Amino acid sequence: VELTEGEQARIFGKGTEDLELYLKCLEARSLIQQNNIEDNHKGRILLEEAITIDPNYAPAYRWLGVTYFADVFLGASKSKGDSLNKAIELSKKAISIDDSYGDAYGLLGFLYVLKRQYDVGNPLLKKAIELDPNGSDNNTYLAASYLYLDDLEKALSLQKKAIRLNPISPSLDLNVLAAIYRSQGNYNEALIWSEKAVQTAPKHTISRVNLCSILVLNGRLEEARLQANKVKELNPKFSVNKLEKTLPYKNQEVKRIYIDALRKSELPD
Repeated sequence: VELTEGEQARIFGKGTEDLELYLKCLEARSLIQQNNIEDNHKGRILLEEAITIDPNYAPAYRWLGVTYFADVFLGASKSKGDSLNKAIELSKKAISIDDSYGDAYGLLGFLYVLKRQYDVGNPLLKKAIELDPNGSDNNTYLAASYLYLDDLEKALSLQKKAIRLNPISPSLDLNVLAAIYRSQGNYNEALIWSEKAVQTAPKHTISRVNLCSILVLNGRLEEARLQANKVKELNPKFSVNKLEKTLPYKNQEVKRIYIDALRKSELPD
């Protein structure tokens, strides 16, 4: 995804005048947003190099944390708990360097939501938006939290705002919007946004996983199974069982519909 100059500066410009460091972190972010095991690993290496260049550059720690939480969804984590705890540690490190860094609070809050500690996570997500009202990532994380809490009206409003804030939206933003529509039972609208997510980042594993479910729910089983084959090619480690254990939906019926659709697409358990 090519970000506008203003968005690039907002994310990484604060806290450094080192061009090499800045460009290394931008490259890492672009790789991580592809959401596949290989690019996530490459992004992690770049961020570790960035921290060697400047151990006090907060965005490098925040984005390094993202790589560990991405491992959980990609099925690449040996221990979900260890990966989430490592991401939490790195988010807190970023905050210790810059306690006004909204994106670090946003990631930290969402990590607690994934651990089903909603009462801890949501206040951190709201603080992230107070610190950086125009940060699309933080609005997306809070929207996803409301999705999991089954407050779909709030989730939809926030996610539409996130996309307005960053019209060159990464696949994550488009996926969350598709998931909200899927949870509402609006499968046609979900399909529009899910297909956009795949077009934005064709190697994005979770984009294709979501598309599998939405195609099934639209009665397009053969196309769903073709997408499932692409997921298997992209990520042989992907597991529906692992994803099911990771997703913190409070509404178990919404979760069941999603997971059942994935199994009908013949994604591996």
